[in-house]
Amino acid sequence: MYNINSQALGINVNDRIEEYSSKEVFNHTVPYTSIKSMIGNPYGASRVLQVISSLLSITQWFIPPTIRTKKDGFEDMNIITETLFQEVNEVAITNHGLGDNNECGYVKRYKY
Repeated sequence: MYNINSQALGINVNDRIEEYSSKEVFNHTVPYTSIKSMIGNPYGASRVLQVISSLLSITQWFIPPTIRTKKDGFEDMNIITETLFQEVNEVAITNHGLGDNNECGYVKRYKY
């Protein structure tokens, strides 16, 4: 199983782009989560915190919830609002930094 650890800025144009991508690429089947709903926006530290939470998801087999959302206007997206306990093998991490820097990271369970 895989999921998206989303930036989820709360800025309409950015969130609509993520919604569009979710529909076009995954047909809204991939679970989305945003830890920023729990930690706020620590700017430069958000990237590393998203990586840490993604590593925890993989090692502890859970997808953390996006809290403080009613999914208004995003009902079709697979936004996780309660902790989902299941095997997690891959996480894509989206992040938008200051000055319009956009990036995506990818973390995958190592199988030996």
